[in-house]
Amino acid sequence: MNDNNLFISGRALEEMAVADILACNALTARYGIRLTEQVAISLVQTRAQALKNSGRIEFTGGALAAIITAFADSPYLADDTYVDTLHLLIETFYEYKTETLDTIDDDELIALMRRHFDHFCHGSADLLREDILSAISRRIRFGEDGAFEEDEFDE
Repeated sequence: MNDNNLFISGRALEEMAVADILACNALTARYGIRLTEQVAISLVQTRAQALKNSGRIEFTGGALAAIITAFADSPYLADDTYVDTLHLLIETFYEYKTETLDTIDDDELIALMRRHFDHFCHGSADLLREDILSAISRRIRFGEDGAFEEDEFDE
C-alpha cells in the first residue's frame, strides 16, 4: 500500500468521525445545543491529539459520538461552555483509557465519567480528570479490589 492510500484512509476516517458527530445534533438539539461542522472538525483534531498524547491508535471513529450523546443532557453543560467541555472530556477519556490499562471498556468509562461529572464534580471536567479518574486509575494500576467502587467520591 502506498502513502496516498494511507492518507485517503485517514481522511475517510476523519470524514466519518465528523459525520458521526454531526449526527449527534438530532439529540443535542433537544437540549438547545448544535455542533457545527467546524466544531466537529476541531473535536476530531482533539481526538487525534489525545490519541497521540496517550500513545493510542484507533481504526474507527472512536468514542466521540458516545461521549457527546452521554453528556448531552447534563445539567452542567451550557451553550457557552459546551464545546470547551467536550474537548476536555475527549482528552480525559483517551488519557484514562490508557491510565486504567484498558480494563474499563469505552461505554463503562464514559458512564463513569458522566456519573461523576454530574454528581461529585458538579460539572467540573478538571475535577473529574484530576481527582476522580486519577484516583480510580491508581487503584486499578496497583491492583486494589473495588477499583470501580465510588463510595469515597459520593456526596
